[in-house]
Amino acid sequence: MIENLRKELAGGKSLPVVFDQLDTKTACVTTEGLKGEGMFFFTEGYRGLGERYAKEIIGLLKASQ
Repeated sequence: MIENLRKELAGGKSLPVVFDQLDTKTACVTTEGLKGEGMFFFTEGYRGLGERYAKEIIGLLKASQ
């Protein structure tokens, strides 16, 4: 999986990857409603996506305690 990720994102070059196991719980963050153009976001959209990720990761961490 990591090798495929490196191939897709970095053309096979070294790419640092950080991950952690959060029990067996998962979350999905949607990009619906974020401001941008096509698959690219404007600054406001990136901030909104970051807030969504933060909310979900905090929830997963709390649930795994």
